[in-house]
Amino acid sequence: MSLAGDRKLLPRLCEEHHAFVCQGASPPGKVEVGAVGTDFVSLRWDRPAFMESVPHSFNISYTSSTGSSSSFISPSNSTLITSLQPGEQYTFSISTVTETVQSLPACVSVTTHLEAPVGVRIDSIFFCVSVSWADPGRGSHTAAQYNISYSSLHGHHSGFILTLPFCSHMTITGLLPQTEYMLNITAVNESGASSLPVTVFLFTSAPAITVVAMVLRGLQCVFLGLFFWLLCHFHWKRNYDVESTSVETTEEMFFTPQEV
Repeated sequence: MSLAGDRKLLPRLCEEHHAFVCQGASPPGKVEVGAVGTDFVSLRWDRPAFMESVPHSFNISYTSSTGSSSSFISPSNSTLITSLQPGEQYTFSISTVTETVQSLPACVSVTTHLEAPVGVRIDSIFFCVSVSWADPGRGSHTAAQYNISYSSLHGHHSGFILTLPFCSHMTITGLLPQTEYMLNITAVNESGASSLPVTVFLFTSAPAITVVAMVLRGLQCVFLGLFFWLLCHFHWKRNYDVESTSVETTEEMFFTPQEV
């Protein structure tokens, strides 16, 4: 308003709407989460509107729930971020960057998967089922528990059990005889992270077969114990005979000169 002549701006009502004469960097569109693993996350987003003709790139930064952070520049509207920690929540912020300005960020939070149990083993299938597995996250700072869900294939019987932290075995009781079950074992933690489930199928025995199997296993244990007892007994007897023979030989050598 202080200018004169043609350069002076005319007074206008505040209610009038006019187009802007310059524009900063627009933030990217909605951020979509693609694949999520134990140590990686893939992201993609829409390029900002009205910036097709403006050279720009994207600043991707992220922080974890434990306080670690990192950032990098990418010209693409998609990225794969690796070297993450299992079972942690990450907040990703993506901003549009030009030569002079940076837009407001578009943000999304993602929790990486925990490591799934490995080496699942079914130790016995009788009136109950004993399940064990290896705990791949035993050295982790996060205490992982395991959710074991089971259901019969016909859907008549189901349930779930939550183990104690770092527990790697569980006995499931009360299963129906001669029934096929599906077991899902999933690692979980208190922050809500989980692993991909490990699925195992099993078929429980009939009661008569179960009793016979238990008797046979008991006899097997008895015979095995008897075998080890006999082995130890013969080993002890052999050592005793050798020592007795040695003592007799020594006595003979001692008394021989006197007899002579």
